[in-house]
Amino acid sequence: MTSRRSLITGALTGAAATVAAPSLVSTASAAALPKFAKTADVVIVGFGGAGAATAISAADNGASVLIIERQPEKTLRSNTRMSGGIFHSPDKDGDRAALKAYAKAMFSGENIPGKLEGEQPEVSDGLAEVWAELSPTNLDFMKSLDPAVNALGFPGFKGAAFPKFPGAKECKYQVYRMSYPDRPPADFNTVCYGKPKSEAVAGEAFWQVLLTGVKARGKKIQIVYDTRARELVKNAKGEVIGVVAEKGGRKVAYKARKAVVLCSGGYEYNKAMRQAFLEGPGVDGWAFYGTTFNEGDGIAMGLDVGAGLMKAGKAASRMIMPAPVRHNGMRLGMITPAVGSGHAIVVNKYGQRFAAEHKITKDPSRYFFYKEAV
Repeated sequence: MTSRRSLITGALTGAAATVAAPSLVSTASAAALPKFAKTADVVIVGFGGAGAATAISAADNGASVLIIERQPEKTLRSNTRMSGGIFHSPDKDGDRAALKAYAKAMFSGENIPGKLEGEQPEVSDGLAEVWAELSPTNLDFMKSLDPAVNALGFPGFKGAAFPKFPGAKECKYQVYRMSYPDRPPADFNTVCYGKPKSEAVAGEAFWQVLLTGVKARGKKIQIVYDTRARELVKNAKGEVIGVVAEKGGRKVAYKARKAVVLCSGGYEYNKAMRQAFLEGPGVDGWAFYGTTFNEGDGIAMGLDVGAGLMKAGKAASRMIMPAPVRHNGMRLGMITPAVGSGHAIVVNKYGQRFAAEHKITKDPSRYFFYKEAV
């Protein structure tokens, strides 16, 4: 049985890319390897939720870790930190086969009628199997990083969000929200950034748990901030062995003995990728709330060394309001709590309702009709 903290013991491989985004970086030539400033077993690009969890897992498996983070330490705000702090951890006494079936229905829809997801036969079964094995341990994993945190249940998110999917009842699905206070606040959108950890809720609490876990591992995990990864380094065999980044206007290279892991987020503020991947008007038809540092750097670096893409056009979308502010020429979104609340409807700019708010799922915040919206 694979440990919750095992490091990439069985990588899931994807299909070739269907749409190639413009290459924004170049691969360092194997014939002219750069001089490496630092070396670690595992080099991770991005210090958000994925990067932090990967670093902890790698360190717990005996690896030395180096994280390359584009943002300055003082003002680091990843999508994880700006999120609702919600995570999935089904009950451990739920039926595992049912959980796998439910996960497969969510991820690929291959086992349900009216399939709405794109096909991914290369990975769908393996991905569902890993989810069924490891997701019930998520709560224990987070609590192991910081026992002071509380995982709170909350109305509207108890049980499976898709009750008609196979295995929905038997898998005993559960969803929690991170909070250091033991009682949920009246509004989980309360600003707690910059306040004492004991007051942190939602995404800030989730991030503080991961940060506590990283710090507890001491010198096993090193972090370089204000450093933007730009290209992957390959050796003569074609193996990725490092990263070239920019720091203070100069190039600096970092070597990985065992692996480079890209955890640098999505392409919310990359115009070319939005236009290539998103449905409808890729620029003005969409707005995102989260960090403005997500410009698809890792995606471009992966493509440049021959990686394939899968579901690059999928967005975990809900209906939000765009703010009158732009970054890289694209609109910023803002959390719109009223959308998804009880007795709320969604209308277009003409005041006309255009979709059933509870389509597919009982959870009104997870609207699936953004395609109609764009």
